[in-house]
Amino acid sequence: MQQTNGWSGSSRNDGGNKLLEGIRIVDCSTVFAGPAAAAYLSDFGAQVLKVEHPDGDQARLFEPVHKDISLWSKLVNRNKDNVTLDLHHSEGQEIFRKLVTEADVVVENFRPGTLKRWNVDYPSLLKVNPKLIMLHVTAFGQTGPYSSRPGYGTLAEAMSGMAHLIGYPDRPPLLPPLALGDNIGAIAGAFAVVTALFHRERTGQGQEIDLALVEPLLAVLGIQSLVRSVTGESMQRQGNRVNHLAPRGAWQTQDGRWISVTVGNDSTFRSLATAMAMPELLADARFLTNRDRLANVEAIEDVLARWFARTRYEDAIERLEEHKVAHAPLYDAEQLLEDRQLLSREAFVRVDDDELGEAMLPNVLARFSAAKGQVRFAGRPKGSDNERIYRDVLGMSESDLKQLGESGVI
Repeated sequence: MQQTNGWSGSSRNDGGNKLLEGIRIVDCSTVFAGPAAAAYLSDFGAQVLKVEHPDGDQARLFEPVHKDISLWSKLVNRNKDNVTLDLHHSEGQEIFRKLVTEADVVVENFRPGTLKRWNVDYPSLLKVNPKLIMLHVTAFGQTGPYSSRPGYGTLAEAMSGMAHLIGYPDRPPLLPPLALGDNIGAIAGAFAVVTALFHRERTGQGQEIDLALVEPLLAVLGIQSLVRSVTGESMQRQGNRVNHLAPRGAWQTQDGRWISVTVGNDSTFRSLATAMAMPELLADARFLTNRDRLANVEAIEDVLARWFARTRYEDAIERLEEHKVAHAPLYDAEQLLEDRQLLSREAFVRVDDDELGEAMLPNVLARFSAAKGQVRFAGRPKGSDNERIYRDVLGMSESDLKQLGESGVI
């Protein structure tokens, strides 16, 4: 991998054996999908420099806000150094090229053509860094009739067919109440960057990555297009049901809590009947096989609804656990943070924060046996590393920094 001695890492980087240690990423993307992709890479040791407009990324204005600080920004800009820079200015463009000279990857999510207008598009940056990898993140992609449209993850969720499948048949489609399309795109983007880094390791060749947020969602929802192409039928909203197994859903217990159960095969259904002390279900012709249960899905769901409604939560969990029935509680955030399984795996990590005092963030996506990832700190105030990067790394003087600040370049 490319190794240089320029911007050498945040003062908060504790070192250690990291999977992506030595990889340098310039993240000039905004709001969520691009920044989150860079954040996932930073979790595994990549050094990420967030390049942000002096007015601030729009994510800094998003609710929820605590102490006048957007919690979204704290999440997606974790583990990153931060400088401010206005790429509309020719001086800003020149500074950006200097930063990219030291980078392995650039992440951006502006509309196609924007970087070219700013003289920092991929062909321009190759002149200063011939092995550069650039990840483009847009809603619809760099090519095609929709490429110039503004877009968000929500629009990808709508266009992908996701919203069409979420909800109940007699009610309107539902969009997820969070940035699901952006986050799935971010994970796909991080995967694409690592793939490109591996290719460069073998060939010495950098490249552009064109990630349209709608396309990872098409992969997640792949069965819908396969069904349509083979059968001519389109999948429809089914609430909590799926069309390949039953029962599957969520049921409320006597004391008002919810439990999700999935019966993946006939053996599991036998275990479920035993857990509910209802052996008569095993002789009921409506429920003998998965196909039978699908044909009589309302009837089997009614059986579960009545059993859970007369059973307390702890008793239901104990019975399902005893008979190895696949189940999980439906948590709110408070319950999530208290779950003993998640606590045992340190699924969340507390980090000190200069603005919030303390922040709790989800831990790294996966655990590796030979090296570790780490969430070291939450997103920081804009321009936190201006002085260190511009003065100590790029060699600017105090008067240079003052002039650039006064002219709005940084």
